[in-house]
Amino acid sequence: METAPIYQLEFPPIANISHAKLKEKLNGFGAGIIPQDLYHYEFIFDPFSQRKVAMEASAPKVPYISGVPTPKPRWIIRDKRGYAPGITILRVLGPFRNLLPARLLTEIEFKQYRKNALLNKVRGSPGQLYTSSIYYLGGYIESAFGVSVKDAAATIDIASQVSQEMGMPSIYQVRLCRASTGTLAFTQHEPITAVFELGMIHDERFAEYERRLDTAFRQAGIRYTMHWSKNSGVNPDKLKYMYGEDRVKSWKAARSAIFGGDAALMKLFETDVLKEAGLD
Repeated sequence: METAPIYQLEFPPIANISHAKLKEKLNGFGAGIIPQDLYHYEFIFDPFSQRKVAMEASAPKVPYISGVPTPKPRWIIRDKRGYAPGITILRVLGPFRNLLPARLLTEIEFKQYRKNALLNKVRGSPGQLYTSSIYYLGGYIESAFGVSVKDAAATIDIASQVSQEMGMPSIYQVRLCRASTGTLAFTQHEPITAVFELGMIHDERFAEYERRLDTAFRQAGIRYTMHWSKNSGVNPDKLKYMYGEDRVKSWKAARSAIFGGDAALMKLFETDVLKEAGLD
């Protein structure tokens, strides 16, 4: 049996990067200009930033060294209005946070995020680093969607515009991953999928945010896909736009084949998500 050698990731200090340079880098990734040793890349941006500066974290694979300690998990508390500045700042701001503009809240949150960032000048195995992630508490939910890295630069602007229109005081975290070959995998965008994730309060704004995002993507001609467990609902029209009619038909045919065309058995494994999307 062949196995790949074990390895670790080594993250340098988190770096600032202008939106212009970030977009240039993302377009380069889309054109195949990728550092040979790059394994992990993500960036965080504030939709309200007037300075147009994001922060990025990246890491290459490095040889395994035993005895490297697991980082201590970072904690961020998200309040009932969806704001997540950290434990101490939340106590200080108290009731005044409801009177502050969203751009000021995200500016504070962005600074706190950098202060508490886990992937900052750290080394460890993927198991050590990816299981020591930030924990969120409180009445909130997350929205996440994938686009091709070729569309990531434009998506930064689209996502920022929608957040600004709705006054959504949250920052975006974006990770890149290799495209999946899964028929309805939301990370299927070639050559690399950029996964945009935004934390928000679970109220009526959740569905409205994604509705506006869908409209903006269609107007821009950008194909996107929602994270299957981080969305406010996927109907047949949205499903068709995201994956195309051929993929939807292929998935339904494969499902029928797996269950031998047994309608009763297929119904046994039905879910609300399948029915809402028209995949039942």
